[in-house]
Amino acid sequence: MKILHASHISNYTPPTGYGGVELVVDTLAREQIANGHKVLVLGVKPESAGIPYEVEPVFNKPIKHPRIKHKVKYSWM
Repeated sequence: MKILHASHISNYTPPTGYGGVELVVDTLAREQIANGHKVLVLGVKPESAGIPYEVEPVFNKPIKHPRIKHKVKYSWM
């Protein structure tokens, strides 16, 4: 099964330190990979993240104060 997660853009996924939504997305993605699923996460990936799932970086760094210019359109599958 292909699974797409959209994580928050205000922190890295997986989170470095604190991360609410980002930690939940990371945990779900890891478990789904362990169960044989293909997982793609839309989010902000830290450069040194060794993770078992693919992250499509929406932005290069976290966006703390999103504005209309940060709107994202993406198609997958």
